[in-house]
Amino acid sequence: MANERQKPLTSIRDFRVLLALFVTLRLAVLITLNPFSETAYYGDFYNFYRLAEITQLTGRLPFLGYWMEYPPLLVWLNLGLHQLIVVWRGMPPHTYYYTLSLLALAADCGNLALIRRIGSHLYGAERGIDLAWVYALLGVPLVFISWNLDAITTLLMLLGLWALLQGHEVRSALAIAGGVLVKVMPGLFVPVVWRFRPPRRAMIYTGITGALVAFAYFPFLILSPDYTLASMRSQLSKSSWQTIWALLDGNFGTGNFGDLIDRLDPARAGVMIGHPPVIPAWIPLILFGALYLYLFTRPMRRTDRALVAFFGVTWCVFLLWSKGWSPQWMFMLIPLILLVFPEREGVMGVLAFSLLNLLEWPVLMSRGMFWGLYLTVPLRTLMLIGMLAAFLRQCRVERTTPLTEEAG
Repeated sequence: MANERQKPLTSIRDFRVLLALFVTLRLAVLITLNPFSETAYYGDFYNFYRLAEITQLTGRLPFLGYWMEYPPLLVWLNLGLHQLIVVWRGMPPHTYYYTLSLLALAADCGNLALIRRIGSHLYGAERGIDLAWVYALLGVPLVFISWNLDAITTLLMLLGLWALLQGHEVRSALAIAGGVLVKVMPGLFVPVVWRFRPPRRAMIYTGITGALVAFAYFPFLILSPDYTLASMRSQLSKSSWQTIWALLDGNFGTGNFGDLIDRLDPARAGVMIGHPPVIPAWIPLILFGALYLYLFTRPMRRTDRALVAFFGVTWCVFLLWSKGWSPQWMFMLIPLILLVFPEREGVMGVLAFSLLNLLEWPVLMSRGMFWGLYLTVPLRTLMLIGMLAAFLRQCRVERTTPLTEEAG
């Protein structure tokens, strides 16, 4: 007994233990999940399947024979998986759904590791593993791996952030460019680079990111400019959804587009579904552009935590300006909240924000209770304003800060 007491015990805070629990829990959920249940229609997988069927039914390829509302990397990844699993191998559709979920799970394992690494870099190893445990226990990432592929977007965004914190600017630009080609939001990191890196290095960073994105679109623009340009303008032509702007416009739907057959006609990409904006789009653009420019030019702390916090500021300004909101965008915002606010307040803020948005979708809207938007949308807007102020406090130079730091 004495010898047994003296044996070293494996710490339960070991990251390998956490990763095993993280993966096992999610696999257990996926194994017992019915891919054709009601919950399958809450996320993007069903829509991805239907979009991939356009090629199966018509023989046309995205960006070449029909327009798509998503960037090329996500579109072709989805199409490739559908062709491999459903068309070529003849497997049932549920295999396709499970494959997407496993892909999202693999990406989310990377997110878990990056949250630990970035947290350790900012606050020390113990706090890093604590943040990873918090992320592992959150319900939103667990639910969303069976709904959409935003874990991949988040992974590329966090990779770009981590690489920049380590001084690897080229690697960071490559990751952010990849993120933009999955979903455009990681591009919000580019102005953060301009704020915290010298202009010459920021220009190189922007050039690498922009060149890679342009390179991905270039072949499609040459081969099929009509469908490619229609794909690029499709998001701009959408009516507002699930925001304050949507309530003003009288739009109570989600951000989905119309019938699949519409994608065979480039002209349909510019047709707005829903009511037009009551306030002209250029007015919010100027107002929030001016707000961001003002915040951008304020004195900032020259710390890595301040850099992450200003990324949060950028996200909040974008979301307050955006005419639309989709619940899966939480996936990309939650890591920033945890990394900047690693105490109890940050965790409670994430939980409140998550529950509010899950109440909106799928609880209320999927059941036709669109009146709930009058409750959830103003509350979310107030929470975003509060987050903006909190992020800003973490990166701005206070008046009591020594002049030497302010000058930095």
